[in-house]
Amino acid sequence: MGFTACQAKEQIKIEMPSGEQVAFFVDVADTPETQAKGLMFVENMSDNQGMIFAYPEPTPTQFWMKNTLIPLDILFFDSNNKLIDVVHSAKPHDLTPVGPISPICNVLELNGGTVKAQGIELGAQLITDINQECLQSSNK
Repeated sequence: MGFTACQAKEQIKIEMPSGEQVAFFVDVADTPETQAKGLMFVENMSDNQGMIFAYPEPTPTQFWMKNTLIPLDILFFDSNNKLIDVVHSAKPHDLTPVGPISPICNVLELNGGTVKAQGIELGAQLITDINQECLQSSNK
């Protein structure tokens, strides 16, 4: 029996430019320890679940798939919670760093293929109460 992720704690939404929204239930990785582990060793997740990496301030960061067993869509949001980059179906175990060079506030990991299936596009808006610190620090 494999480990299944998502004792999901928070609901987030992504709003498309059309106004349509899609909701996900996510675990929050907001400490160096939870961010380092991420979704490593997770064998499966429900379609509407994932993990959000919440940073206290805009941070340049890239992700890799070390010890990650399932393909993931990785969504990168700026300090305005606008989707600025997407990595589609990142390959399990791949150590190649992926993601934008520009600072981000939140990164959302979902099952591979979710972004295309839901029609999520660059410019979509992340709606969450999780990481207000980053948003506030970007407005100083």
